[in-house]
Amino acid sequence: MSIRATATTRDITPNANVRLAGYVGAPRISAGERDKLLVSAVHLRGGSGGIIIVSLDLLSLDPSFVRTIRKRIVKATGTHEHNIVIGTTQNHSAPVTSRALCWLKDESYDVPDPEYLEYVAEQSVHAASEAAVASLPSKVATIEFDSPNTGAIIVKDLRSGRIPAMIVVYDEIPDLLGSENTQISSDFLHTARERLGKTLGREPVIAYLPAPSGYRRLRVIPKEYGEKAAQRAGERLADQILTKGKALSSNDFVDNISFSGQSESLFDMPQRILPDQDSAKTALAQTLSAYAELDKIGADDQQRIKAKWDIIKATHTINFIHAQENGLLDQELKDSEPAELQLMQFGDQRLLCMPGTIVPECARRIADITDKNLWLAEGINGDLQGSILAINGEDYELQSAIFESQSGAMLVDYARSLFSGK
Repeated sequence: MSIRATATTRDITPNANVRLAGYVGAPRISAGERDKLLVSAVHLRGGSGGIIIVSLDLLSLDPSFVRTIRKRIVKATGTHEHNIVIGTTQNHSAPVTSRALCWLKDESYDVPDPEYLEYVAEQSVHAASEAAVASLPSKVATIEFDSPNTGAIIVKDLRSGRIPAMIVVYDEIPDLLGSENTQISSDFLHTARERLGKTLGREPVIAYLPAPSGYRRLRVIPKEYGEKAAQRAGERLADQILTKGKALSSNDFVDNISFSGQSESLFDMPQRILPDQDSAKTALAQTLSAYAELDKIGADDQQRIKAKWDIIKATHTINFIHAQENGLLDQELKDSEPAELQLMQFGDQRLLCMPGTIVPECARRIADITDKNLWLAEGINGDLQGSILAINGEDYELQSAIFESQSGAMLVDYARSLFSGK
């Protein structure tokens, strides 16, 4: 058995000023380009199977659009749809590319540009096709990062000895430039790519998949933003890869493993029954008051996190009511189903790809289903409308979504079925 691999990038930088996505209450129009946005595709083939990992320097995609891209990649490459992963880096300095109805009434809200979406789809298919066709004899090795359930697959070209590509699962999202940034950018990933390129002799293609990072969005604990913060984060990621990669021996690189994928599709998630507008506004006022009181008495982070989720849920509820009143919600429900989960196999290493965003505690519970050779990636196969898979005691909940909270338990059950093969 031998491994063949190739990786390719394509530029998906918009050629005009666009609305930038990512920050509630901060409407931003791009004013220039800090660095390019990329779609990165890594193709690995070993044994009787092959996989394609596609990562885009965007915030999020609608599930229906992800399915469109995947179908076109299947047609172009012949790769089975179960073996194609499509995810975003959750980049906060990129154009609007999904219908985030959960923020419909926010001043930052906008709808995606159909022409730009088509450009993204075309470039994604081109990148995947080029990676699938031009494969080279390779070996791969695995490194583990310091955070649980994160790591990277390092690809080595046997002919040149270089590192042309890597699949990275890491618990940082590209939001470090902050809400005041108005330049198109891939955020800290640009620095990571440059730093790796300077050391390795050539920038590797990085298919970046964010690990569970849900609590970070709440900003309960102050976080530093800006150019220096993004640079430091990129250097930190690159240095981890280089340090752990340097520790690899020649025996750690193997060419005798297989690659495969499985998927589960969850249909008929129960739709939330929305209250009337007055009740929703009252609930929001109550949650804001409760959070202010916790802040005043210096409550611990866990209490404040729970209160912030209540605020987000109440805010989203009001926006979903507006969407329903404007005839937008029914179509969104149709486009959001099925919720797709994937389990990718790299020899003994497994990667669980979940839709929506996931809090780290929940991710660790999911990881306990199986053994230590598991990484988790979030936001794969499309967004679930601002939702997050949260844990409440011993239960899993889907918070702040257009679906009822018990859908979270349904998603975890489907993840279990992937591991058990049932």
